[in-house]
Amino acid sequence: MERRLGILTRTDRVGLGYQSRNLARMLKPSKILEVKHGEDIPGFAQYEEFLKDIDVMLTAETPYTYEAWNWAKLLGVKTFCQPNWELFDGLIQPNMPHPDQYLMPSYWKLEEMQKLFPETIYLPPPIITSDFDEVRQINLKRKGKRRFVHIVGNPAIYDRNGWSSIIDALPFSKADFELVVFAQKEITGYADLRVKYHIFDIEDQTELYRDFDALIMPRRYGGLCLPMNEALIAGLPVIMTDISPNNKVLPKDWLVKSSLSATFEGRATIDVYSADSKELALKIDELCGLPDYKLRSMKQRAYKIGHDNFSDKVLLFKYNQILGV
Repeated sequence: MERRLGILTRTDRVGLGYQSRNLARMLKPSKILEVKHGEDIPGFAQYEEFLKDIDVMLTAETPYTYEAWNWAKLLGVKTFCQPNWELFDGLIQPNMPHPDQYLMPSYWKLEEMQKLFPETIYLPPPIITSDFDEVRQINLKRKGKRRFVHIVGNPAIYDRNGWSSIIDALPFSKADFELVVFAQKEITGYADLRVKYHIFDIEDQTELYRDFDALIMPRRYGGLCLPMNEALIAGLPVIMTDISPNNKVLPKDWLVKSSLSATFEGRATIDVYSADSKELALKIDELCGLPDYKLRSMKQRAYKIGHDNFSDKVLLFKYNQILGV
């Protein structure tokens, strides 16, 4: 008999919102429990209704009320969670309730998580491939002056996505290009005519990747990076730091040498890396100097990496197997 699935989704336009809604779009659950961040936290009454008539429960990062894992188990509902290591409360509350299985969204800290919870596996969230069909074709056909994108998003502590590393690299870059920087809040700018800034809060994520040649993302720490996954599906090569989990997915020649520059205490000690400024500038200049046909080949390679690793068309079967739905 087919097992009925329930998924928690966030309604806001942040990474966790897109992550959870894409899970729902791909898996088409029997029930959805919507969470409006900052407005309501689901308690016993909401969960009592949600858990009726489902056999499997899936959430990204948190159930918002940890006792929900116990409520589900009492009703015979099997539970799954896709956690983010730097925000995983189990690192500081080892005796809190846990789901039946954790599904790590990236390779970052996978082994550490498996030592704590041996049933943990790697299973990334999907990107809905068809959403990016139009922008991918536009990107593949681009010619001429190179146009790059960097996504700050909602700025995270210690400049997670590496905007400061790009600022440090720009004086060493001699090529002519346009770099568009998207942020959801005001950021510290840099006086360079090649750089354009956009403060955004848009509903359609694909617009962040339209009409570009590469994503420049010298990320300093962290696991799941939806902009990387989305950019690959949009046919954009992604220039990143040579650290985990980037170096488990991307080609070596797209990675920039990086060094440990700081640590901070989250739920655990997090190492922060900085890209080598001159090498990052050299990567950007190399992209600018490539013939159009070679850059197009890189874009096709990007899409294949994205499709094979993050496409809903590939991941649907894996999720159905693991969740048993």
